[in-house]
Amino acid sequence: MPRRIPDYAVQFTDWNMVSSIGAFGFGLAQFLFPYIIWKCVRGGQPIGNKAWEGAHGLEWELPSPPPYHSWTTPPSDAVIARARALMHSHTSTPDAAPHEAERRRRVRRSALLFALIAAGFYFGFILMALVRGWK
Repeated sequence: MPRRIPDYAVQFTDWNMVSSIGAFGFGLAQFLFPYIIWKCVRGGQPIGNKAWEGAHGLEWELPSPPPYHSWTTPPSDAVIARARALMHSHTSTPDAAPHEAERRRRVRRSALLFALIAAGFYFGFILMALVRGWK
């Protein structure tokens, strides 16, 4: 679409409307960022020592926030063995399977929703072009 022309051709009207709606959408989305920052700073409970549920390994054995020097003394063999056992068995625990299945279901549902929205936009533009003509 030509720029800095006060009276452009009628063939650009539909695409100008599409770009204007998109610009307003992007503009309104900018208000989401300060709102999220405000909610994070002013609300919620402080996180406990175990910040990451289901994370396994030595780095997750530290409190949150971690101390300046992560380990003042090397971790004991018991801590290392527990971390290794959790790391290798976190998918085989009886309660992990339902959570994993639910997570996969949510991922599939989100991907399908995204695909449907993208297809709607795609076919909407094609329909608009067919109805209005390509000109």
